[in-house]
Amino acid sequence: MDNRCMERCELLQRIHELDFTVHEIVLFLDTHPCDECAMEFYQCYRDELECAKCEYEEEFAPLMAETNLCEDWLWVDSPWPWEGSEF
Repeated sequence: MDNRCMERCELLQRIHELDFTVHEIVLFLDTHPCDECAMEFYQCYRDELECAKCEYEEEFAPLMAETNLCEDWLWVDSPWPWEGSEF
């Protein structure tokens, strides 16, 4: 596996981890909406997730069709997020 493919897989793994963390925090906040510490935790990880997604899309390809913001339809030309990974 070449370096670029490894970088892509590692960043995608990080996105999966952050997405899972954010989802779990949301579930906690559903039952503890006044927990300020949890809200700060959520905001921190949500921001980190958005940065990781932006980094992936700038470096590799759109993660979702809705994020294909250029004039060309790159969504179908790039490897799908799950292709070439160990997931």
